[in-house]
Amino acid sequence: MTPLLVSVKRKLPEDSFTNRCNRDGCSLKLGGVSYPKLVIDLDAMSLGISDFTRCDYLFVGDNSHTVCVVPIEFKQGSLSATHVLEQLSQGANYANQWLPDTSAFEFVPILAHRGLRKAERDRLMKRPVKFRSRSARLKLARCGDKISMHLPKLAP
Repeated sequence: MTPLLVSVKRKLPEDSFTNRCNRDGCSLKLGGVSYPKLVIDLDAMSLGISDFTRCDYLFVGDNSHTVCVVPIEFKQGSLSATHVLEQLSQGANYANQWLPDTSAFEFVPILAHRGLRKAERDRLMKRPVKFRSRSARLKLARCGDKISMHLPKLAP
């Protein structure tokens, strides 16, 4: 585990970390990521987050050169694009609080879904999500995808 990930682990309760990423029958497989990572379950009661506008998970990967910050939201059925983007933005806000300053990072907000109508997809893609000095468009992942398919390739 890298020093950055150790510092995050020290700030948060042990039971907020998980080795899986799933919600309501939809999952992203964590295999295929070649660098150390943490997955934080933002619904963990021990975090004391009372705001219901938050994403489901925060994935943080670190190869000691670049940090990969990934808020993840799972949705089935109908959704509000505005609400999903707010949830992912709030996940980025928690990452900003918990991660030390680093200039070398990749930011990849992900929505995992079972299927979206074109109109919903278009609304989701119009507005980027911001983390620190960078904005990124949402990546759409299908339930069951490997998360590594949607992440940048960081050199080991």
